[in-house]
Amino acid sequence: VFRGSALMGVKQFSDAEKAFDTALNEMPGFNAALLGKARLAVLKNNLDLASQLADKAVAQNAKDIDAWMAKGEIMRLRKDHQGSKSAYQQALQLDPNNSMVLLSSATALILLKEHDSATQNIQKVITFDL
Repeated sequence: VFRGSALMGVKQFSDAEKAFDTALNEMPGFNAALLGKARLAVLKNNLDLASQLADKAVAQNAKDIDAWMAKGEIMRLRKDHQGSKSAYQQALQLDPNNSMVLLSSATALILLKEHDSATQNIQKVITFDL
């Protein structure tokens, strides 16, 4: 998965896909590899495939915050802001103090013009004692 992510970073998409496929062949259902393939699909502008892969990752492990985050981001890219908000809410149920989830959720809330709720999420992150 690290190899696939690194290859994605240098835009060697075909090799990245092979690396993710290798990981999935060795460990079927490995969510990190599925999500790598979903991110790769986003980079290739194939949001339908990305969405299917994120949905599969969520179905395999509903307690995987990264799967919910990927689903939320893909839904945002598809302009399904309500769906994006719902995915981030699922991630927040798993970890209500996750700053990345809070900020991503705030983005969805802003796009839905739910500014008070977005402000609450942002304020929570600002007041964290890091």
